[in-house]
Amino acid sequence: MNKLLYRVIVVWAGLAVFGARADQVVINEVMYNPRGDAPEWIELSNITATPFDVAAWKLRGDVELDFPSFDGNEADDAFLGHWQKIILTNIDPGSFRQRYGIPSGVKVFGPWEGSLPNDGGRIMVRDKNGVRVCTLSYSDRGKWPVAADGAGHTLVLQNPDLVVDDWRNWSFSKRPGGTPGGDPVLGVETPVASPEVNLTSGIVLLDYGDLWKYNDQNKNLGTAWRRATYSDTSWKSGRGLLGLENSALPDPGIKTEINKG
Repeated sequence: MNKLLYRVIVVWAGLAVFGARADQVVINEVMYNPRGDAPEWIELSNITATPFDVAAWKLRGDVELDFPSFDGNEADDAFLGHWQKIILTNIDPGSFRQRYGIPSGVKVFGPWEGSLPNDGGRIMVRDKNGVRVCTLSYSDRGKWPVAADGAGHTLVLQNPDLVVDDWRNWSFSKRPGGTPGGDPVLGVETPVASPEVNLTSGIVLLDYGDLWKYNDQNKNLGTAWRRATYSDTSWKSGRGLLGLENSALPDPGIKTEINKG
């Protein structure tokens, strides 16, 4: 066989393996190693215009959960409409909704049994007849996103039209805590141009002159403000340094004066 033709066939076959997609309901986002007391969760998404009967579906693998059976009084729970999402979690659905402000149009099922391993695991969803709907094997090694391993970010599917169970199709959420029930925003890994670059002086993540949001009302905000879902729209913003001064400080000096309270 002509070598060039052979190479073309090999390349095409490799692309076909990654490019084929048969899943219609996909695993869309996964919080497997949350920070603090935040819950674990998995988001499923119907990426077609066809509604699905999800009554008695089953979550299997490292965690197990049986979806509700059909109930005429709560018939809506048995169907996943076109473009709709379902969240599966390890805590009570009501508590999850309250914590993340999940709208009523998004189904939340739980709690499941077991836990998602931090060093990698397997997630499988089957319909009531045992037929596989979707599956994912994730890991904290290799080229899987580091930000999803305990830093508060989620694994996020990049393209639902490509193979889901493939590390090349996964990134991490730009927003800590992810976006359960919403549309995820992908984070971007910061590339290092050369492995021989000198990092002894460190990499600047935050600088004095960065723009900060702050609250100077001298009130106890409790712990709610630490959550990703907290609304800080009423907070002021200003560039650092922030503070008070009785006399001029050396450069860069106070750039934003805060209220004394």
